[in-house]
Amino acid sequence: AESSGAAFVTVHGRTRMQMYSGTADWDKIAEVVNAVRIPVIGNGDVFSGTDAAALAAKTGCAGIMAARGAQGNPFLFAEIRAALRGEDYVPPSARARLDAALRHISEYVAAHGDGAFADMRKHIAWYTKGMYGSTELRRRVNNCGSTAELSKALMRHITKLNSRLGLSESFSDAGIDKERYFANVPRWSEISLNAMATKLSPANMDVEKGKKFYTLCYYGSKD
Repeated sequence: AESSGAAFVTVHGRTRMQMYSGTADWDKIAEVVNAVRIPVIGNGDVFSGTDAAALAAKTGCAGIMAARGAQGNPFLFAEIRAALRGEDYVPPSARARLDAALRHISEYVAAHGDGAFADMRKHIAWYTKGMYGSTELRRRVNNCGSTAELSKALMRHITKLNSRLGLSESFSDAGIDKERYFANVPRWSEISLNAMATKLSPANMDVEKGKKFYTLCYYGSKD
């Protein structure tokens, strides 16, 4: 890759035969770091900020890539950034997780069409894992037949959580107030780019190329 002019290389510490089994071999990532002069992005078994910090310390990699760990948890990148900077991190509330899921639905369907809502059902399961009432919510989500039904199911669950906590705010079935509820929920591409920029500076990484790379990973864009 380096001799072909690559600006950086990403190494996942597993073989193709392993797929997702076992543990990632971070020693192999370290070997690549020591063998090339271009930045190496480490990937594999990054499910928390602690994991990311450990991977960086063990391998000396220039940056961190998270994959499965970010499924249903776009907040992982903020956690990683905090860990690498030695800062405290406050996990998102159930409400923040559901707001992110609603935005994810909106943007995913906008990019791929209304029929893509079915793909979002598995994402909702990831977003709500371990959440109060998640088993019943997943049952309802799996029976949804449209984007509107999917969004309504989530908004009703937010109302249920608010009621359980004694909060008065609730959602109507009219739709999503994007300006109000999505104002502080960052786009996936922005979160990913910020995470990448945590350790990689413009001096050794073309930020625009990185932005296109992450957009490709999430949206499947050809641009």
